[in-house]
Amino acid sequence: MAAGEFPLGIVYAHRVESMKKSGAPIEWVKTADPVFVTLFPVAVAAKGRIPNAAKLLMDFVFSREAQLVLRNASRSSGRLDVEPLVPEMHPGKLKIAAIDPTVGEELSKYSKEFREIYFR
Repeated sequence: MAAGEFPLGIVYAHRVESMKKSGAPIEWVKTADPVFVTLFPVAVAAKGRIPNAAKLLMDFVFSREAQLVLRNASRSSGRLDVEPLVPEMHPGKLKIAAIDPTVGEELSKYSKEFREIYFR
């Protein structure tokens, strides 16, 4: 898609922004309502050997400092006090909907349905 081989693709906005910095002539649709996102949960094991260390790590992962590291790697943060690399990616400016995690359980079914709809 970034090379102009396809007129449309389903991509992550942060990847498009990264490709644009490399000179790719592409843009992402900023008016989608909603913009679908994938959540990456973090958890502490119930019976871990060092539970307080796990809690400290969790505190760090959600801290502004760690989220700035994430942002500087061209990823998006859910924290409203961490400005994205491009203003259009600010979560306060987008209507965001999380993808249901159970979709992964039937990924082959949805992939087949997608191909049937868009690649007839």
